[in-house]
Amino acid sequence: MKSAKAKRLESLYLGIAGKRLNDLKAIRNAWIESLPANSIYPTCSELMRLPFVQNIFDNLTKEDKLTEAHLESIRLALDDLNVEWQENIKNELIEIVSSSSEDTVDPETALDLATTFFACTTCYRLRFLRYPNVIMHKCTTTLDWQSSNEGDKQTRFLRNHFKETLWNTKKDIVIRPEHTAFVAELVRLAGLDPKTATVQEMDALDPIFECVSCNHFLQGRATMTWKTAVCPLFIPLVFLTDALSDKLLHCFMAHRESGSAVHTKFEPILLADSEATVIRPRMKEENERRLRVPKEDYYPRDRLMVCVRCKKTGGFLDLWRHMKEAWVISLSSIPHILISPFFFAEGIILRTRQRKISFLRSIR
Repeated sequence: MKSAKAKRLESLYLGIAGKRLNDLKAIRNAWIESLPANSIYPTCSELMRLPFVQNIFDNLTKEDKLTEAHLESIRLALDDLNVEWQENIKNELIEIVSSSSEDTVDPETALDLATTFFACTTCYRLRFLRYPNVIMHKCTTTLDWQSSNEGDKQTRFLRNHFKETLWNTKKDIVIRPEHTAFVAELVRLAGLDPKTATVQEMDALDPIFECVSCNHFLQGRATMTWKTAVCPLFIPLVFLTDALSDKLLHCFMAHRESGSAVHTKFEPILLADSEATVIRPRMKEENERRLRVPKEDYYPRDRLMVCVRCKKTGGFLDLWRHMKEAWVISLSSIPHILISPFFFAEGIILRTRQRKISFLRSIR
C-alpha cells in the first residue's frame, strides 16, 4: 500500500515538474522568435544548468507550480542568461583547445586562431567547425541510446523530457592534432605564422590554393579558397550536380585517412596574385549560381538559407518566392536571405584551364 502511494506521489510530482519545464520551454521559444536570424542560444536543458533558473526551481516545493512572476523573471533575464551560457561554453571550448595543444594556450586568442578548428566525431558531413558556430552544432545535444540512461536522476529526467543532452556530454567536439597540422600548412603557405594568424587575417588575405594531386587533364586545375581546402569532406551533392568524379577529387578523407578508397596526397600550391585576382570573382559567380540550383538537386537545399524576417529556412529559390509572396519585398535592394552558418555551405572547387602546354600538330 505504501509502495503504491509512493508511486502515485512520484507520478504526480513528475507531472508537475513536466508542466514547469513546458512553461520554461514556452517562454524560451517565444524569446527565440524575437532574436535575429542565425542567433546562438541555449537549449532548455542548458537553461536549467544556469544558477538563476536552478534557484527558482529549487525553491519550489513538489506541489508548487511556476507562477507568472517566476516566468516573468526568467523572461526578463533570458538575454543575460544567454550571455552567461555562451561564456560557459566558450570556456569549455578553450579547455578542449588547451588539452589538445602541447604549447601554452592564451584563452583570449585561442578561439580566434586560424588553426583552431573543431571536429565532430559523430557527424559524417560537418567535420571542421569554427567558433562560435560550433556552439550550435546539432550533434552536441542530440540524444542517443548510449546517453539516455546516464547521469543522476534529475539529469535523466531533463534528458527524457526534452529529448536532448547537455552540451557536449558525449564529448563529440574535439580537436585533432592532424587537423591542426593540416591547417597550419595552409597558413604557412599563405605567408603567415600558424601560431599567431587569426581567421580574420586569413579571410582578409583570401589566399587561393591549387591542389596538384586533384588536377584533371580534361577538367582543369582544382583551385579553392582556404576554407574550401580546410573542409575535410567536400560534399558534391551540395554544389556539384553532374560530376560524380569530383566526389573523390578533393576531400580530406581521401587525402589523409587510410580508410578511404582513394589515397592521394594533398599537394597545395599558393596561386600568384595575378591568377588569384582572376579566379576570385569567378568563384563568387559560380557559388552564387549553384546556390540557386533547385533544392531537389542536392541534399541540404531545404535548410541551407534562412529568411532574416521570420527565420524560415529553405533554398534560395524557395525563400526568394517566400519574400515576394509573404513580405512583398524586392531582393535587389536589401539582403533578406542569409546562408545559415549551422549547415555546410562554404566554398567551391573551381576548375581553371591547365597551364600552357605546347603540342605539335600531327602531319598524318
